[in-house]
Amino acid sequence: ARQHPDWIRRIEETRGIVYMRQIAAVADFMAKNIARESAYLNTGLFYVDGAIDTGRIEWQNEHVTQTDAGIYEWRRLFEELHQHGKLLWTNMRTGSMYYDVAYYEGSGAANAPGKTWRDGADMDMMNKIYQIPGTIHIPLYWWVNGPEENNRRYQNLCLGLGLSPRGGAWAHKVNDEWPVLPKEGCVGAAIDEYRDARFTRIGLEPAWWDNLETNVEGYTLRHGDTYLVNVINHAEETEDLTVSVDLEKMDFDQERPVFIWQHQARPVLVAGQQYAEDIIDTLYVHRRLTKKKYVSRIKIALQDMPPHRIRVCTLTQTPAFVYSADGIATQNLTSETLDCHITGTLNEASRNSTLSVNASRPIQVLAYWPTSWGRANTSVNGKGMAAEPIQIGGVGFQLIDLPKGESRLILTPTT
Repeated sequence: ARQHPDWIRRIEETRGIVYMRQIAAVADFMAKNIARESAYLNTGLFYVDGAIDTGRIEWQNEHVTQTDAGIYEWRRLFEELHQHGKLLWTNMRTGSMYYDVAYYEGSGAANAPGKTWRDGADMDMMNKIYQIPGTIHIPLYWWVNGPEENNRRYQNLCLGLGLSPRGGAWAHKVNDEWPVLPKEGCVGAAIDEYRDARFTRIGLEPAWWDNLETNVEGYTLRHGDTYLVNVINHAEETEDLTVSVDLEKMDFDQERPVFIWQHQARPVLVAGQQYAEDIIDTLYVHRRLTKKKYVSRIKIALQDMPPHRIRVCTLTQTPAFVYSADGIATQNLTSETLDCHITGTLNEASRNSTLSVNASRPIQVLAYWPTSWGRANTSVNGKGMAAEPIQIGGVGFQLIDLPKGESRLILTPTT
């Protein structure tokens, strides 16, 4: 303050409360010294519990700080931390584009008088739309109606939009103790597999934001060449549903089949309950594949759709999926996940499949191969490779282990 009195503004002269002015010189000074402190303490990230704080009034000179000044502050801090290999974690909702991890203080799952599921859906879909690619958004959520309820709505929104979940905080104790929550790490693991997916408009019908009569809540995301159509039914009974999307808006080829996996989420438990050991790490109660060519609209038949439980549907024209990564089974069956990518085509007439794989880690590839085609000859980069025939939901596949790196995988019939 003595060296740079022009950086300081007083709020209450009698109490001596001051704050740093929102000017470039102050932003530069703070960014450099925060990065130095982080390096000295050997921390990997710096957390700021605040948003883009603009609109400060400097009564002495009748100046109101503008949004560009706030953005400059965050950009300088973000860039300075990155130069030192540090991450920036903020609590700023959608206020800035400069962050690595962000809390979103106000999940759509939070209860409020008169609020409907549409209000919460609108809040969290906005959160997803504003998410910067490559970042992590964590909606904060506190239970306010007591531990007899569960966090089903919160999980549905996180899974539907690829938002990263965290544990909540109970507002009431049970017998003077906080209740023990179910172990639900597999929910976060599933979302990690597609949290970089972006919201996309592909002509979803029914679309709850246009159709105010529907009880079907749906979200459409894109992750590489895979689309996600995630559906929650707000009816009170299990029923069959159909949703559809526009083939042309997805850049899909009418001459090639579309592979659609339906992943049905398990029931969510209340506090004090726990999942059995054999299913504790498995989010989905079933995964089912359909394959079909479409001309215009892709219709997804959702049979036995339970009320208030999300079903994650993945759509791709790649005839293979990542089954495990680093020896850990994936929750979702997609052709792109965890920085592993599979592309390729299936020739059903000649019964062969040609795949290009770029994997950031050792993976298992689940290649579509109907049981009626018999055993497959499998080659990786021109060399024979063993494959294990398996079935999921009555559909045949070949399971192939691949190393980290690039691979060319070819499957042909055994002669």
